[in-house]
Amino acid sequence: NGTDIVLVQNEEKEGFQIAVAPYGGPGPISIERIDADVSTLVMERPREITIAGIPAVRFRTDNPSYGLVEEVWVIDGGRLYQVSATPGVKGPFERVLTSWRFYR
Repeated sequence: NGTDIVLVQNEEKEGFQIAVAPYGGPGPISIERIDADVSTLVMERPREITIAGIPAVRFRTDNPSYGLVEEVWVIDGGRLYQVSATPGVKGPFERVLTSWRFYR
């Protein structure tokens, strides 16, 4: 089972979400892997980055509930972390990404 953490800034649904789910496959994540695993997902401007030294994928996508969102996906310790943010919280979103650490 997974876990969702949702942080909403205001009534306009500006905020970000961190979804964590078990992931059976090995890491790391890649653009090609997301395309193969989630063929219905339309990624705009996908690029490979690192989060806490671990390969990750960052892209934009159209979310039915929130509109255009920025997403980062990363696999660590058998878990898939999906971080999504609306445009209105770009500053806090960037701070979360640059300060992210995995502890084992």
